[in-house]
Formats: sequence, structure tokens, C-alpha cells
Amino acid sequence: MRKHLAILLFAAILICLFAGCKNGGATTDTTVGTEAATEPASTDDVSTQALTETSKSDYSAWSVALLADADNSDHPRNGILREACKSWCDARGASFSAYEATEQSTSALKALIDQAVEDGNRILILPGWTAADPIKDGLKKHPSVRFVLVDVTANFGKSYVFPENVCNVLFQEQVMGFMAGYAAVKLGYRHLSFVGAKNTAPVIRCGYGCVQGANAAALELDVEREIAVDFVYADTTAVSPAVTSYIEEMFRKKGVELCIACGENVEASAYEAAQRTGSGRVIGTGTDMMLFLNPDDEAEPVETIVASAVKNYSAAVETVLTDVIERNLWSSYAGQTVSLGVVTAENSEANYVRLTNDTKYDDGKFTIEDYGALTAALIAGDYVVSDETKTKPSVVIAVNYLGNIT
Repeated sequence: MRKHLAILLFAAILICLFAGCKNGGATTDTTVGTEAATEPASTDDVSTQALTETSKSDYSAWSVALLADADNSDHPRNGILREACKSWCDARGASFSAYEATEQSTSALKALIDQAVEDGNRILILPGWTAADPIKDGLKKHPSVRFVLVDVTANFGKSYVFPENVCNVLFQEQVMGFMAGYAAVKLGYRHLSFVGAKNTAPVIRCGYGCVQGANAAALELDVEREIAVDFVYADTTAVSPAVTSYIEEMFRKKGVELCIACGENVEASAYEAAQRTGSGRVIGTGTDMMLFLNPDDEAEPVETIVASAVKNYSAAVETVLTDVIERNLWSSYAGQTVSLGVVTAENSEANYVRLTNDTKYDDGKFTIEDYGALTAALIAGDYVVSDETKTKPSVVIAVNYLGNIT
């Protein structure tokens, strides 16, 4: 497993939670941003001034903006982040704005950043952006503005070093996947499938994490010879009837009992396929599967959804805003890539990857207390979850790697 160097990102109680955490907490990714960053010494830039009081008059000097690119404008993540940012700012008297690109061209995305800066925003949050050039341009053009990249998948190139006015916030997909695979086996499912959107690093980490989690649970239950995982990629991020049909066939003809789906549209396909069969079950990863239900249809069944292992975007952005604005800790974030995972066994909603509260726990199989024990074990390093993407995990359960669906 690639080693992460622990950094102390958060003050007070969070420090003791992160320090020494092997698999769960916040770590720096030393592959990007290789030099330690220091806070610029400017005293006339409001973004470098410490706000030691918590009155609304202090917070009113800050303006936060969420910038959605055209590729991800309707992603549930953006709605979650928009609500979290707005709630945090409203409670403190800081200003908040949301922007959305009308097209995915480089020029349009550059213009979106320029407009947000021109409007006076000093912290720009960019969720899930897929294009690197507009971000690079904005970082160079607006050095006094703080950029917070959240779950960005853009390829910046191996030689690119993040400057001091950006923090790159990622999530430990391997731990998220581990939770999903572990819960599935503990809850009694024996023939699983993992269906990921595309063969990309975040999806691979999630999938291999699922395999590791299923393997760990199988060993604990002494059922490793009973467990099988069919592992496949949809090879698309778009809505695909072909993917839905493939997953339906896995349920009907291949003996798959539960599908662990990774990728918003793949999760939707898995849900639809399971609903068609009536007996198939789904665990979503990344996005809360309950978002796919029609909120106006009280009769819509939810037995299909066993759990969701998600990235806790709200907790992440609230932590960053609190640290940067309230605690003046930008110097701990500047130029860094931060990978967030589990930090506490006491309050699951404070973890940056977690199972959602509507998980269908089962007494005698997998309970909410068992989930607490799982997070505690992850924090303690009792489970060593590899984030390796080049080599398949070494496990004793049967894993069938099937390539791509389309």
C-alpha cells in the first residue's frame, strides 16, 4: 500500500483523531504538491487575515462561491455542497454564491472563474471538475484567491505542482468500498457483483476496496469458499440501457444477489435492474442511493437498497471552511492534496466516508454496533486497506474480473 504522510490539518479535537491513523483519517498525497507551502505575508488581502472573533461582522468580510462545471452540473454532489456551503455561510453572516457553467469549453470555464472573482469571492469551491487547464489558468491568474478542489478528476500531469492558493480535497474510495463489501457479506449476501463506471483510479480504488472488505468479512465468518464477486466496468458515465440490461441479467441468470455500484448513472442502472427482478439488491457507493427515489411517491419500495457507502461532502466542506475562515489555517492546506476517510467511531456522520443512516442493519448479522466496531478497527489500523490501483488485491474469495460491459 502506498504510504501516506500524515499532516495535521485540523485544530483542537480533530488533531488527535488524525494523528497516526493508518487507513481512515486525513493524509497528504505527496504525488502532487511536493513542496511545503507557507502563507503569503500580505496584510491587505482579507483572505490572509485571522478572524479571531466569531461575530457576523467578522464573517461578513468573507465570500464563498461554488462553481459547477457543465459536465457535473446535475450531479447530486453539487446540490449537497451547495446546501452545506450556504448553511455554513448563512449561520455566520458570510456571503455565498453559486455559479454554473453553460458549456464545458475551456474558455467558458475560465470565464466562470473570472466572473466569480470579479464578483468579489475569495474562496472558490470547484466540485468534480474534469478539465485541468481552466483550473491552472485560474490559479495563476488569481493568486490571492483560495481555490478548494473537491473530488476533482482532472488530469494535471505528473510534473504539475499545486501552488499555494489551492487545496485538493479527495476521499479514500478504498475505505468507502471496503465498508460496502464488508457490510454485504456480513448481511448474508454470498454472490456479489461490483459494477464501476469507468476504469479510472477512483473507481478502481472503490472496487478493490469492496473486494478487500468482502474478503475480510468472509474470513471472520469462515465462509470464504462461499463468496464470489463478479467485477466489471460499464465503460461509460452516461445513462445506458445496455448497462441496466447487463446488471438485470446478472441478477436473473448469473446468480448475483447484490450489486455494489460505483458511479451515479451506474447506481441508477443497478437500482432499476434490481427493481425489475424484484429480488436483486443494491449497495451504492459515492452517492446516497435514496436520492434516486421519487420523494413524491410515498409508496415506492426501498427494500432494493441495502445501504449506501458515501463520500461525506458536507462534513468535508464544513471542515475546510471552519479551518480556513475561523481558525486561519490556510497554511496547513496550501498546495496540498488531502485524502479524507474515517476519523471517529463515536459519530458516523462526522466521518468523510461512511455508511448512510438508512443502512438495513440486521440483528445477529450486521448491526449499527458492528458498524461502529468496523470504523474503530479502520481507525486503529486493524484493517489495512490498500489503495493500490495497478495490482489486484490478494484475497482468498473468488473474484471474476470480467472487463468492460460495453
